[in-house]
Amino acid sequence: MSDESVPSTPRRFSRTFLAGAIGVLVAGIVGYSALPRRSGDVVERPMVSVYGSDSLVLDVRGMFCESCESTIQAMLKQTPGVVHAKASVKSGTTVVQYDSTRVSPQAIVDVITRLGYIATIRKTPRSAS
Repeated sequence: MSDESVPSTPRRFSRTFLAGAIGVLVAGIVGYSALPRRSGDVVERPMVSVYGSDSLVLDVRGMFCESCESTIQAMLKQTPGVVHAKASVKSGTTVVQYDSTRVSPQAIVDVITRLGYIATIRKTPRSAS
């Protein structure tokens, strides 16, 4: 009797493989639900507050595409003391969450300026006291 005539048994998947596949599926579904529903929608997620961090809004001129956004975000995230950065070509702004004991607002502006953009710190109105 040759091996070809023996019916093959179904292959069983390990629990680790199945758990990983289910995890990927769930992550995909959760990630998909956070995507914009139409091409013009913008999904804004609030920045997570980190103890000891400050936020800074910069007006950035010279951004023309998503590549510009990515470049600014990547360089800021490599800057020691920057916790989070989100650039938006549509609004012409960059929001940066940073540790004020490690980096100054001017140093953040300088990073963007070295990339060839014009960045200015947005003045926020003071609350009446």
